[in-house]
Amino acid sequence: MNDQELDERLHRADPAGPAPESLDATIDQLVARPLVARPRRRWRPVVAVGGTLVLVGALAAATDLDSFLLSVPPFAGLEHGADFRPSAGLAFVPTEGPDRGEQCRIYVDLGGLTDDQRAAVGDYWASADPAAFAAAVQERMQHPRPQDVGSPESIQSWAVVEQSLAVLDHVIPGIEWGAATPGQSFEPGDPHLASVTQLCRDDLDGLESGE
Repeated sequence: MNDQELDERLHRADPAGPAPESLDATIDQLVARPLVARPRRRWRPVVAVGGTLVLVGALAAATDLDSFLLSVPPFAGLEHGADFRPSAGLAFVPTEGPDRGEQCRIYVDLGGLTDDQRAAVGDYWASADPAAFAAAVQERMQHPRPQDVGSPESIQSWAVVEQSLAVLDHVIPGIEWGAATPGQSFEPGDPHLASVTQLCRDDLDGLESGE
């Protein structure tokens, strides 16, 4: 190896070097936040129906994807089987539980999407009507699952999942609720909503104050 080859290798390995343009473009679309270990309110499938960890495809070059995901809303890694998360969260104000009355956002982890579905779902989720979503959640809460009866917060949580599926079904027909078993992923054309994460204003206030 000559001096020129050595210089080139050191330059490529420099962690302070510029990030790939595709990664920069993706990060620019998100709101950067400090790393945080605080748990977020997250709803996962009770029964796995069974990943790869790639967000919007462009983050494949990231050296530590989990750290990146923990630095941007909703400050959580992707669920098993999920390989896509729209950067925008849907505005939502819970009516039950400790977050009642808080300004929150709903984030969805998706797996098994085709390239066309990935291209369409981000804009579709970002443009969903929060008022219509909230009204539909309230309507679904009137018909709870037997296992949720007696727990208004659980009733609302499942209603949010059901309405998320209903909204996403418009652009991803046949989408189902469920995460993959660890180490497995969903094939393109087998779309799944792997998890729903709720991030609220009080969580962000805690981050900003250093709690």
